[in-house]
Amino acid sequence: MQLEKPVAFDSRIVVLQKEEIPAYFHWRQLEAWRNFVSAWGYYTLRDEGISKVEASKCLRGKKEWEIHEMLFERGINLSTLPAWQRRGVIISKEEYEISGFNPILDKETKSLRRRVTQNWEIPNFKSEEGMAFLQKLINRN
Repeated sequence: MQLEKPVAFDSRIVVLQKEEIPAYFHWRQLEAWRNFVSAWGYYTLRDEGISKVEASKCLRGKKEWEIHEMLFERGINLSTLPAWQRRGVIISKEEYEISGFNPILDKETKSLRRRVTQNWEIPNFKSEEGMAFLQKLINRN
């Protein structure tokens, strides 16, 4: 299968102490937001016919809030765009139970398995909901 548009994936393996995990994820979420705002600013200018070089020059040195305001003036409300664009996505593992038949014991048995899950609607990690979300992830792994 050939894709019509390029795809990007940013993944990292980072060794952290358990108590460092919430701060790290909060920092990554802030980075996702800054990248999101910059990308929207850049491609909005490009869609207006501005060259790559000029769009880059126009955004160079601008604060995140300045780009945000520029977009808002053009009718783009970033807070209405999908959460995964603003905050990123969490890929994790979860345990689930299966039932099966054990022929050696001649009885029904239960086993735990793990599967990869995707969460495209993650909360802000500095919020109460976000801290609880992270704590649940940390405790199950």
